[in-house]
Amino acid sequence: MRKFIKIATALLFVSIFALAFAACNNPDNPDNDIEINCEEIFTTDGNTVTGLTEYGATLTKLTISNRILGYNITAIAQDAFKNNQTVTEVIIPNSAISIRNGAFEGCIGLTNVIFESDSKLTEIGGSAFYNCTGLTSISIPNSVTTIERSAFEGCTGLTAITIPFAGRTLNETNASYTHFGWIFGAQSNSNQNSFIPPSLNTVIIAGGDSIGQYAFEGCTGLTNVIFESDSKLTEIGDSAFWGCTGLTTIEIPSSVTIIGESAFWGCTGLTAITIPFVGNTLNGTSNTHFGWIFGAQSSVNQFIFIPSSLKTVIIAGGDSIGNSAFGGCRNLTSITIPNSVTSIGDGAFEHCRFLEAIEIPNLVTSIGQSAFANCTNLTSIVIPNLVTSIRNNTFSDSGLTNVIFESKLTSIGRYAFSRCRNLTSIEIPDSVTFIEELAFWESDNLTDIYVQGHLSPPDGWHIDWNAGTTATIHWGQ
Repeated sequence: MRKFIKIATALLFVSIFALAFAACNNPDNPDNDIEINCEEIFTTDGNTVTGLTEYGATLTKLTISNRILGYNITAIAQDAFKNNQTVTEVIIPNSAISIRNGAFEGCIGLTNVIFESDSKLTEIGGSAFYNCTGLTSISIPNSVTTIERSAFEGCTGLTAITIPFAGRTLNETNASYTHFGWIFGAQSNSNQNSFIPPSLNTVIIAGGDSIGQYAFEGCTGLTNVIFESDSKLTEIGDSAFWGCTGLTTIEIPSSVTIIGESAFWGCTGLTAITIPFVGNTLNGTSNTHFGWIFGAQSSVNQFIFIPSSLKTVIIAGGDSIGNSAFGGCRNLTSITIPNSVTSIGDGAFEHCRFLEAIEIPNLVTSIGQSAFANCTNLTSIVIPNLVTSIRNNTFSDSGLTNVIFESKLTSIGRYAFSRCRNLTSIEIPDSVTFIEELAFWESDNLTDIYVQGHLSPPDGWHIDWNAGTTATIHWGQ
């Protein structure tokens, strides 16, 4: 009988405690119930949660309520749950404004930290999650504006993290506090990789208007850096991703208007990149070459700086492709030009010898001289409607086999299609009134030139317009 009473008493205690826990975690309960039952789990000091009661200390999953004992909970106290070996999951209420220093330090069993939606959290203190080795991922709310040093130091199990910004504070201006490794304990960018968990491969940047100089310098373990689709980022600083050798692809938000020098220097693993424009600034007039972001001071020999692994470039914005923008980028195979582009500069894609295909947008009105010269693997091109002139050497020494003019072309420059040795035929629109000499020079396999609307060369055609080719001219075809 005595044994039965003991068992019954124990079961009753467990039932009452379970009900208390359930009530504390159920937002549908009346406030009074929450206040009474949460008191059994959490200790508080006014609006600050300071720790766990004797009963709460045995729980593995904690949901901190917005209100306890009549107070709106706004803070998790310093060292509130420090070295708790039991808790595996915690839900932070959206009323909390601050998680203070060491609040969850040493909670090695903690695997899941959830922030309620519409979080008002603004601050995460130093060492707040220090040595939480069980955490594999965490998503810090966009409302956070300050993360103190070492907040996540020693979180050696992390593989992914979502951050509202890189560094100490939102839109930090002091370069000493803009590096990603700050939150892992690094005092500067120079050695931050030794503080960042080797397991961490994915970073999602959810906010901020800038990424500072050297922010991710030397973060060799990162393979994915992702910007939220509604990113308001406007600037990426000099050498921001310097030496991030693990990156294979990156998509820079279209909101960005400035990319600093060498922003992606030494990113030797890159195979594809999406950029909002080419060069230093959106629609800029200087430093308009692609290699700028990889450390090239000019377009001359910029291929030395561009990763040889990089094959695909998607340009998402800008109104022009500048002179020699991709000049000598010999390893690129695919470049996508946005519909916003209206002009392509001199030598823009010259010596892009592995470029296989490119689509010139319909709004383009101007294509510069030598723009596609020596693109030996480029086999087909469509000249859009608004282009009126093919300039000197524009397609010389290219691999073209097919040229289509949709435009009301009026002129073809000197050597425009010279040494296009794969070209066998071409059709010249009747709108062309001017062709300079040697336009098809040494295009040895060109056998047929079809001239629309003319029975003989117009006055503006140079007498040697077709010199250097044995092609048959089909007049009026």
